[in-house]
Amino acid sequence: MKKRFFLVGIFTMLLLCCGFLNAAVKKRDTISTNLNGTSWKLTEIRKNGRNSRIPEKANVTINFLKYNINGFGGTNGYSGSYKLNRNSTLSATVTSTLTGGAQDLMNLEQDFFDILQSNPVIKYNKDTLTLTNKREIWTFKNPDTVNQNDKDSLPLSNLNETSWKLTQIKKNRWNSYISENTNVTINFSKNKINGFGGINGYSGNYKINRDSTLSATITSTLIGGAQDLMNLEQDFFDILQSNPVIKYNKDTLTLTNKAGDIWTFKKSNTVNQNDKDSLSLLNLKKKLLNTSWKLIDISDTKMRKILTTNEIRITLNFSEDRIHGDSGVNNYFSNYIMASDNIMVGPIGSTKMAGPDNFMRLESQYLNILKNSKKIKLDNNRLIFMTDDGKTLTFKEM
Repeated sequence: MKKRFFLVGIFTMLLLCCGFLNAAVKKRDTISTNLNGTSWKLTEIRKNGRNSRIPEKANVTINFLKYNINGFGGTNGYSGSYKLNRNSTLSATVTSTLTGGAQDLMNLEQDFFDILQSNPVIKYNKDTLTLTNKREIWTFKNPDTVNQNDKDSLPLSNLNETSWKLTQIKKNRWNSYISENTNVTINFSKNKINGFGGINGYSGNYKINRDSTLSATITSTLIGGAQDLMNLEQDFFDILQSNPVIKYNKDTLTLTNKAGDIWTFKKSNTVNQNDKDSLSLLNLKKKLLNTSWKLIDISDTKMRKILTTNEIRITLNFSEDRIHGDSGVNNYFSNYIMASDNIMVGPIGSTKMAGPDNFMRLESQYLNILKNSKKIKLDNNRLIFMTDDGKTLTFKEM
């Protein structure tokens, strides 16, 4: 009888232990789930109890997916894997592109990569995330609320989800000629700005300062065109990034620079087709955010045969302005700009593993088409990338 009770006791203890282990696993999984699909932007660094200067143009970000981490270090994009440990520390391993830049940004980037991979203590709520080691505290904010919480900024809600089209330019108090075919637009979405410069699409971040100036940093596609449109586009990008005074009401928006040039934009009640295309692509970018796709077709016949007759997996994942995935043998990552019906993929970084020759050839061709793609469309649940010379990649959502 005693032996029976003893065995029952052991069995009960095992059940309790399993219960505790399951609870711990569930707790750990819950932490990971809470971070999955979130994005964060650096707003403050404290070293040895004192605030450290963050360069004005610094843009350090972290994006979390289920098991992967990526973002921008200040000069280079990065990507890797992460896990949250039971002692509330973050274990992350990342690789990055190797682009040079301003020395202060490169120093900041190296410090960021150091703390990110130092097993820092991680704490977060819906608006704020901190990484802490023995000497430093790095604070990140949800990008949707960065400007609202920035003491030097005004709320963006009045501009959020508004679109504007250029109607007039005044230089030295005289109206400048605008070609009939000119289509210069600005779209605001939370703390993001994008639109069409006349020839190229552009995209970036913005904030409105308390002195009623607009601070914007943008990148654009690099398509050439008629000289008058190229000159106009350059002037537009110049004023947009010159910290102009911004004024707007429900119908009109103006940008005024220090020279007194005034660019006037109107919000039309009737959206023309170009604006519809722009808004459609804006919606497409939102649809692609935090989605994953698998390559199902490539235009090169030989590569298609390798893809369809082998167990090779090529994937594409979207996060905020970033893409990453499995290229067959290696993992890759890059940034991208999408505006109008154009897409531009930035320099692609990847791991450096070797594999079977046919897989390596397919991987090389895939990455080459991806980085040279200029058009993107979503058709019948198929995502298609296209180059200027007609090469295509077709994906199916996973």
